[in-house]
Amino acid sequence: MTPRLSPRPRCRGWSLLLAVSAAAACIAPARAQALTWMTPRRLNGQQGHAMAYDIARQRVVLFGGAAGEASDDTWLFGPDTPAVAQPFGTACAGSSGAPVLTSSAPYLGNPAFALDLLSARAASPCAFGLSAATQSLPIGPCTLHLLDPFLLALAVTNATGFATTPAIALPLDSTLRGVTLFAQAAVVDPQSTPGIAFTAGRLLVLGD
Repeated sequence: MTPRLSPRPRCRGWSLLLAVSAAAACIAPARAQALTWMTPRRLNGQQGHAMAYDIARQRVVLFGGAAGEASDDTWLFGPDTPAVAQPFGTACAGSSGAPVLTSSAPYLGNPAFALDLLSARAASPCAFGLSAATQSLPIGPCTLHLLDPFLLALAVTNATGFATTPAIALPLDSTLRGVTLFAQAAVVDPQSTPGIAFTAGRLLVLGD
């Protein structure tokens, strides 16, 4: 099994030009299945395009049109809060080295967000936790990075040391934009001094 890859194109600090100029915090091609980041650029005057307001995302959506050359691109107009998923802190080694916590992208509307545990001890109980704040609490050579965590899921790693949480549908709710959470996983491992090997923490920011 490999970590989930869910890159989503976005850009910041550019303005949209239609018939007239308008300032904006972000214009980004909205192609959820794109595999590469789109290069930020100015959208020149368009004609023959369609526009609508997406109430759920609170964005103006522009599709198609032509500015010298016909296009089937879809663009979003509005402030951008990038979805963030990145590690922080340190992990402690177990039987298979340091376990790794990864995730899919925490973008609003993601129908199947999940956390993945990799490189853990095979066929072993493990737990995934979330919290709204962090700490650095030593537990032997390991560190608990979550402050007042709550249990997200219990699982058992497979033969390759992989486990995952059930898929979580992140609501498409603009009031959640920018909400920050912290995640960490732990696996039962006799080779780790406290008998449990911890991953590093994972910072999650809900966004676009």
